[in-house]
Amino acid sequence: MKNATQPPSIEQHQHQPNDVSPPPQYDLVARARNFLLEYGGFPPNQEFRLDLLLKLGTMIDEIESHRSIHQELRELRAENANLRSNARLRGVSSSLPASYLPPILPSPAGAEGEKSWDRIVTDLL
Repeated sequence: MKNATQPPSIEQHQHQPNDVSPPPQYDLVARARNFLLEYGGFPPNQEFRLDLLLKLGTMIDEIESHRSIHQELRELRAENANLRSNARLRGVSSSLPASYLPPILPSPAGAEGEKSWDRIVTDLL
């Protein structure tokens, strides 16, 4: 018999006979469980409380989101430095004779370049 104050573990939830679909946040729970088994040294048959797995899964998801944001920030900073460098080259080239114009570096192409360029323009507006 379950204790009324303790939420069911994911294992108990999975073995309920009338339940044919996984819980709505099954991916978070599965990732958290795999994390605990891999890095926590727990045996494969270890049961965990569902609320613990949901909270840990949410935290893992947030960390990955922050990593993605930081990666995008690094890419935007690199592109911004490239744009500033191009602007300086254009400024220097305007004072040089027309026969001595250095090549201007192309900006990165592709979906990432367009995305960051759109964001820069949006931020300027």
